[in-house]
Amino acid sequence: MKYLDKFIEIPKLPFILSGIIFISSLIFLSTNKYTAEQVQVQQRAMAFAFLVGKSSDDLTMYARYHVTTKNTVWRERFDEVLKIRAGEMPDKKGVQKSLIDKAKEIDFSKEELDLYEGAIKQSNNLAVKEVEAFQLIASARSGKSYSAEIEEARAQDLMFGNDYQRNKNEIMATIGKFHDAVKKRTDEKIALSNTIEWSLVTLINLCLLLLVMALKHKEELERKPVKRVVKKKPVRRVVKKPVQN
Repeated sequence: MKYLDKFIEIPKLPFILSGIIFISSLIFLSTNKYTAEQVQVQQRAMAFAFLVGKSSDDLTMYARYHVTTKNTVWRERFDEVLKIRAGEMPDKKGVQKSLIDKAKEIDFSKEELDLYEGAIKQSNNLAVKEVEAFQLIASARSGKSYSAEIEEARAQDLMFGNDYQRNKNEIMATIGKFHDAVKKRTDEKIALSNTIEWSLVTLINLCLLLLVMALKHKEELERKPVKRVVKKKPVRRVVKKPVQN
């Protein structure tokens, strides 16, 4: 307690503590904003992963519908999905940008963007096989092939075979890696930010406690009556002169 009393009696201590609290509060607000930004990046990563997965599933659905029903409407919708993904047509929100260009606008790392672009390339490669199935169906319907049944069977195998499903799984796995990579990176940053925030909260509370103690101590000192010290007057010694006869 003796050392604490000496510490809180430092004349400029309240000003020092107030400055520390002010600066710590600013840093806390900054880290809190940074945490919110990282959470937003995670949400955007989830949304972008969904876009690739959803568009890939749409391509599969439209391609299988076309191969099965021979209806050209599904081929047209298939082409629309590819054009929107490539930025050749505006999406439902009226934005005409490729998925990769949209992803580059977000705070993703190079490794994460490479994974995202890889998933799109895998989906585009699968689209090549889907177009091949379309050509087989077109050939079977034109009557130019030797056996329409064989052409249709090949088209069905391209769309429903084991190779097709394996390629679909690879696309989804790459999308998952992209999402997991973003989440891992941002989780680490959020954890560090939370640690800093808790440290700042502890520091602010400690400074507030010391500030209250310092002000209370100063108030108590001001209330104490001041003892007046009465100075004693020096006693003048009188030297008697000897009486002369």
